[in-house]
Amino acid sequence: HPTALSVTLRTTLVKMLCPAAWLTRGPAALLGRVRNADSGQPVPGADVSVVYYEVDLLKLTKVPRLREARTADDGTYRICGLPATFDGKVQVDHAGLKSGDVPVSFDKSLLQVRSLSVASAAA
Repeated sequence: HPTALSVTLRTTLVKMLCPAAWLTRGPAALLGRVRNADSGQPVPGADVSVVYYEVDLLKLTKVPRLREARTADDGTYRICGLPATFDGKVQVDHAGLKSGDVPVSFDKSLLQVRSLSVASAAA
């Protein structure tokens, strides 16, 4: 069954790519690369953040949650410990410049790859 295989494969990949301690927070991960919007070159040292909301059933309120990562020298990032199901926004911050909010939606997919770009700082 293709769907079962893809879920199994995604679960295996997340376990390979994410530290076990992070997976105690949630089973899903967002991976990708940040590039310079003008040159297409990788952007090392950029901060990538995911914001989503969880419902506090005791207070009946939405509580914001934040997960962050910094890009490696090749511009790649991975944010582990995300919930299996949520709607949120991803943003890149580099040298004071921010990308727009990019919608991200997990529906038990467990693994998503999202490439992002950020503008160059003005000279």
